[in-house]
Amino acid sequence: MNSKELIITAEGSSDLENETIDILMQVKTDIGSSAKDIPLVGYIIFGDDSISTTVHVHGSLKDPEVDTSAAKSVLIAPYNILKRTITLPLKLLDIFDDEEENKKKQSL
Repeated sequence: MNSKELIITAEGSSDLENETIDILMQVKTDIGSSAKDIPLVGYIIFGDDSISTTVHVHGSLKDPEVDTSAAKSVLIAPYNILKRTITLPLKLLDIFDDEEENKKKQSL
């Protein structure tokens, strides 16, 4: 399924005879894409990647189990924000180095 807000991909199988299911879904969103356009703040909060989680649906078709990595993503988010805040000066230096290299190439 593709939409502007969500991209869902899934792979798995179902066994209708035994009434079981085993599907692994990847759910990605660019919900923060407009906030990513805000210099520095967008990068610190959202990083370069889209927000995603994995959902595993398995077991009986009548009462399947659903496991998700959303809780893990929420727990890791503050660490990633802190990491991006600390490494931001290095990222800015890389951007300036790339701009200087492009200017040199254009002058040749």
